[in-house]
Amino acid sequence: MRLTARLRRITARLRREALLLPLALLACLLSAAALVSAVARGVPQPALIAPQDRLAMVGVELLLPHLSRSAPFPRPYALALSLAEGDAELTLLLRGIAPLAASGAPMPRALAEAFPPVAEATIAYEAGFHPNGDFAVLAARAMRLGAAIGMGGSPALEAARQAEAALARGDILAADAAMDGLNAPPVLVAWRAQVAMRLRADTAATRLIQLATARAGVP
Repeated sequence: MRLTARLRRITARLRREALLLPLALLACLLSAAALVSAVARGVPQPALIAPQDRLAMVGVELLLPHLSRSAPFPRPYALALSLAEGDAELTLLLRGIAPLAASGAPMPRALAEAFPPVAEATIAYEAGFHPNGDFAVLAARAMRLGAAIGMGGSPALEAARQAEAALARGDILAADAAMDGLNAPPVLVAWRAQVAMRLRADTAATRLIQLATARAGVP
């Protein structure tokens, strides 16, 4: 009798478990279907790029990475310009960055590393010293030291201080603005020209991204 009762209990349990298994599988399937449906509703399908824009946008995507680097990029630029044929808006934008393609644009870190001798030359030049040579460097450093201990400063000293602080936080635009209006030696003119190239590259990249995003219909 005990054996018969035990067998009955085991049989009943197996029947319950056999029934629970398909129910569990059904629940998993329904959950997966609900998840897929929710994802499909929450992620809109991207709009198709107009056929006449597709090649031009390929050129833009090939070109964009090079604007964030320092090396020249004549080949990607020529390809992008060729693929933009017939697109007046994009062609005008691309022609504006032809000098960048030929020379590249220095990175902010390189501009910051190149600034100390430029600052010293500018400080010395303002004080009437020739900006080149060891004496100008010593004069500029002595003037910096004097300003640091409260012996008075000068416009060039203050501008250099502001520019150095801006470069330390990666703001080359503010650094360039700080040096504006000074009696500039050639090294400062050349440095600011390099800053202008980097700013031009960043601006061009932003405009290209905006154009590509609009053409792709991405909000």
